[in-house]
Amino acid sequence: MSNKPRLIGLDMDGTVLTDDKVLLPEVAAAIHGALAAGVETAFCTGRSLAEMRDILADFPDMRYLCLESGAFLYDAKEGRALRTESIDRKTRIALRDAAAGRDIMPQVFMNGECYMNAAQIPHCLHYQMEAYQSLYDRVATPVEDVLALAAGTAGSVEKINLFHTCPEDREKTAAMLQGQDLPAQFAYAEISSLETSPAGLTKARGLQGICGAMGITLQDAAMVGDADNDLAAMEAVGLPVAMGNGNERVKAAAKIIAPDNAHAGCAEAIRLILETWGISVK
Repeated sequence: MSNKPRLIGLDMDGTVLTDDKVLLPEVAAAIHGALAAGVETAFCTGRSLAEMRDILADFPDMRYLCLESGAFLYDAKEGRALRTESIDRKTRIALRDAAAGRDIMPQVFMNGECYMNAAQIPHCLHYQMEAYQSLYDRVATPVEDVLALAAGTAGSVEKINLFHTCPEDREKTAAMLQGQDLPAQFAYAEISSLETSPAGLTKARGLQGICGAMGITLQDAAMVGDADNDLAAMEAVGLPVAMGNGNERVKAAAKIIAPDNAHAGCAEAIRLILETWGISVK
């Protein structure tokens, strides 16, 4: 085994977690095993730090986190952000105006925390986000008007999600934002969610930041994912791994394809990565 440190990036939803948002014991054990073997293993997810705290309580041995699709890098050992990237104010105002008077549930990530409108938090089902109801009940900070807060703050706003009642309404919002020459990027997620992030942001950029902190390159890293927002990171690292439930684009980019997330595929992915690197786990 080389003494050079290595990094495994793990997507959360659809990879570490089952579709029911459950962390299987076999997956947790595999992550702990990799960390014990001296391989930094980092969750690489679109979730905020607030949405990860429950899970992180089970991983005191994990140091680095690539959160909010790379906009928020966190050092859990030192309890501080390594880097944040913020959506510009022009885009935040455009999102506020696009949602005005419409049936949309916004979610805003600021400095790693999750903010939502107090009146809407209990109604995730209405916005096609029922699977996240219990999570948002626990971790979301309720405010009166979250988009007004985001538009007016001088602080960091790393990510804004607009949860719609149906995909057709999401299309209307996307059309409203097109042609405004906004310095941001937009992505479809879940059933009818529209995600907004700083321009050029990818999980690859986030993993690069962690590699920099570790003194390694992306060629010394692996990435396990299942969806399009994992592709940039998978294409950048030395060892890309796709979940069995991943889409065809993700599988085409992978050197290894593991079983699906319903059958602890992430645990097998970690085992195969360590085996490829010649690292044994006790």
